[in-house]
Amino acid sequence: MLLSEEYIEQAFFFESFIESLEDGITTQEFLHSIRGELLTTAQLYKAVDFMLTDVKYTGVLAISMRLLNHYFSPFQTFIISESEREDGHLDFKIALQILAREAKYRSNNPTTQGVFFYQFETLCRNRLGYVRGLDMLIKDDFYNADWKEWLTILRRQIGFVPLADMIFYRSEYYKIYLSRISSRQFNRTKKIDLSKLNLDKVHEISNANNSDNYQSHNSNSNSNKEHLNNSYNNNYYVAANNCNENTPENNDELDLFDLSNDDTDVVVLFGEREGRIAFATRNKEPAYLFAALSRHLGYPSVPRKKNVTEDENIIPLLKRRIEQLENRIQLLEEEQRGGIDLNRYIKSSS
Repeated sequence: MLLSEEYIEQAFFFESFIESLEDGITTQEFLHSIRGELLTTAQLYKAVDFMLTDVKYTGVLAISMRLLNHYFSPFQTFIISESEREDGHLDFKIALQILAREAKYRSNNPTTQGVFFYQFETLCRNRLGYVRGLDMLIKDDFYNADWKEWLTILRRQIGFVPLADMIFYRSEYYKIYLSRISSRQFNRTKKIDLSKLNLDKVHEISNANNSDNYQSHNSNSNSNKEHLNNSYNNNYYVAANNCNENTPENNDELDLFDLSNDDTDVVVLFGEREGRIAFATRNKEPAYLFAALSRHLGYPSVPRKKNVTEDENIIPLLKRRIEQLENRIQLLEEEQRGGIDLNRYIKSSS
């Protein structure tokens, strides 16, 4: 991981790059001029000097960034290479905005969870491919061994297991959820070992309850018959439960969630709030998960390309129509003065 001043310089570099593209400045001209604005004590100054030399021969930035893998992260190189592909659909300006926002976040006490969510949302929204994208995250030294192990699992299970479930399973909130579930004692969710029941006692209790119900209802009614059948089943279950509730095997059993005690050995990677948000957004679109994390935890959101509407193009369209009207008015004025001179529309043969 680089120093904070390096990420500050990177954020300034990418933001200035975007402004130069909007002004029509070429990449070589920008790299040549930006060197005077960067701090000479930062490593980015030397990196830009190398990139300027390499881009004169290759014409792209991804090759030089890949050679500078000790400075630029694999994710940064991957984003630039995807934006420079001829068959790619990632806009180069959007790629620079992604890197600028990431560098700005890393410059101010970043968390591993925040960096992961930002990078993974980038892969999702821009359809960059989970396999190659997660490979870049695994190669990043920003993540420790536990994170790289989980990223490898995520790479293998993505598409089969929802992302929210995987985050919830590795969060502090999952531990709280386990303890809450294990403390519940619902009679209807306990597992009953029928082999250890005293069946004579079960029938005795069940028959006694059913005889009372039988005397209070008319057996000729179909609805009452159905009620008696349900009552018999319920009484049998209660009797069986009462006979078996004191067995030592049931005291250690959990309820119907059937959660294993081996989950306590899983390494926790996310906090309680991340796990709570992931649990609340299960079976929903991943975009809702990322939006909720950005709202509640302040994680950076991925920049997206704005859809150009007709209202934004109204001024250039009006300019073209005004020019067409001026040409038509000019032709009408010439016709009223004695005719239109067609010689100016005819190319001379000489």
